[in-house]
Amino acid sequence: MVPFQGIIKIIKEGAKGKLPCGAGIDAFSISTSGKIFACPISPSEEFYLGDIRNTSIEEVVRKITIGEPCIHCDYFDICGGRCLYANKTMLWGEKMFNKVCEATKYTIDILREALVVIDNLVVDGTITWKKVIYPEYNNTTEIIP
Repeated sequence: MVPFQGIIKIIKEGAKGKLPCGAGIDAFSISTSGKIFACPISPSEEFYLGDIRNTSIEEVVRKITIGEPCIHCDYFDICGGRCLYANKTMLWGEKMFNKVCEATKYTIDILREALVVIDNLVVDGTITWKKVIYPEYNNTTEIIP
């Protein structure tokens, strides 16, 4: 349910191309050695931002960002580039990266259509927005895998 709820929240409230998990923006990983990484799933040097002992928050925010092919995509404002790790490493190759993007676009389109139904359910009191949207605060969950 988390991906559906997270995407609905982004469609409803907007995110303007922000990574849903917040990697490198407002969510970071700190290793036991004190190293700061932009992404918790990749404690490698390419995601290294600094050290908690001598690096300020201003020095790490948006130091590593999403690049092509995502930033010029029509879905970027909702998807945010999907995953910093996947975008930077392209471990599965461009063909597989694009296949996942197509699945993401399809999911976004379906949820855009579902928003009308959800709005009606909220209006008639069947559900509340608080129960629908996720997360209430950034908890670095992978909203769009």
